[in-house]
Amino acid sequence: MATNKAVVSRPDSTLQRYDADKTRAEFIARLEAIPEPASDDGGLSMVADILSADTWEDLIGDQSGLPKAELVSGKEMLFHSIERHDSTLPDSPLPYFLVVTCTSLETGEVIRFQTSATTIVAKLVKMAEFGAFPFVGSMHKSTKPTRAGYYPMNLNILARDAS
Repeated sequence: MATNKAVVSRPDSTLQRYDADKTRAEFIARLEAIPEPASDDGGLSMVADILSADTWEDLIGDQSGLPKAELVSGKEMLFHSIERHDSTLPDSPLPYFLVVTCTSLETGEVIRFQTSATTIVAKLVKMAEFGAFPFVGSMHKSTKPTRAGYYPMNLNILARDAS
């Protein structure tokens, strides 16, 4: 009989058993503590993004949603806030995704993107639990694919604030 238990090695060389089902349930509970958007703006935030386009080239592509995290890869940003949204993707590992609001430290541009990458969501949830927003971080896309062909994203936390 297979179990959902695994052994995890910690940096201090201790071994700890964890239960995958219990960990998932705790993760979902913590994720559910992240606030949902205050109100549904009926798509006006997307209209505002469209109206703020500087050139017609800014309108190329799908305007029906926020950019994904890989589009901000490599940029140092001040992370301001996160909000939780229900996921409608049938193959999503989480029932939610996060919308992240940041400011580019290079340009001052306000950037909103969405992510459901499990490790990024976990780090953002933990930073919210610490009360550590705003913080400086950067997203990075792996140069090596997983066995399934995905290029994982990672959130590097660089500083507690921009000072």
